[in-house]
Amino acid sequence: MRGRFRIESAALLVLCFGACGWGHSVQMLRDSRPFNRRQSLTIVAQTPAGKIRLERGDTRTLYGLQFSYCRDHFAAESRFTQAQAGAAGEAGSRLRIAAREIRPVSHPEEEPNLMLLRLRPGIVLDLRLGTGSGEVEADLTALSVRRLVVHGGAGPLHLIFKAGNPVDLEQMKVVAGTGKTRLEGLGWGSVKSLQFYGGAGAAILDFSGPGPEEAAAFVDPGTGSVEMVFPKDLGVEVSGAGVDPESPPEGLLKGAQTWISPNRQVAQRHLTLIMDRGSEDLLFRWLP
Repeated sequence: MRGRFRIESAALLVLCFGACGWGHSVQMLRDSRPFNRRQSLTIVAQTPAGKIRLERGDTRTLYGLQFSYCRDHFAAESRFTQAQAGAAGEAGSRLRIAAREIRPVSHPEEEPNLMLLRLRPGIVLDLRLGTGSGEVEADLTALSVRRLVVHGGAGPLHLIFKAGNPVDLEQMKVVAGTGKTRLEGLGWGSVKSLQFYGGAGAAILDFSGPGPEEAAAFVDPGTGSVEMVFPKDLGVEVSGAGVDPESPPEGLLKGAQTWISPNRQVAQRHLTLIMDRGSEDLLFRWLP
């Protein structure tokens, strides 16, 4: 398409997992696009089984995709829509990656589907990731994430920021599945608004990092355990249906129908947290 991008869909990399007794033949979908100008990018990536991995990529490439999948049970595609330069009200470019089931899958946990997506830093991102019976692992360090929606599955869900997000993460929504969930470095991610819906698995919500001055979070614990981890300089106030003001947990004090951290009045950064009813296995922990 005018030499501006290269798609190697259906590149025949056939691995005979039948020799291992699985009976899967794997096909590779490759897609990439060179970087030519700064633009926002919306990405929708979904697979009903397997693993999604997302990480920082090369500065010369807007994105790079390698998606291996079982061609006996799934069909996969990627579709990129380029924003028009100078268009009024330009909404940015869009990439959609999806696999659909073409034959019934009896053991989805054995499917060899692996979506590896590498993204260029310096591009404002709106990410929407979802997996059914699989897992999600996203290292968002140094990526400019403005919005993030993730639906977990039966496998682990791990989102991590190890350094500062160059833009505020205005909206982050995570719907956990039955697997373990870990949201790590939410302060580094500059998360201003978090919605977390817990599943049956254990969850850790780690707010470490400098973070914005004011942030808000809604947490529905689900049926699994939830551990909340806070940096020592973050002032926290907890309210909602899941709060008994007469019985604050360790590390928090009784407020006016709320729980508050001892440093709430003097802290330079604040988190307003609304807890819904859910699992009673709830722990608040403060970093040294």
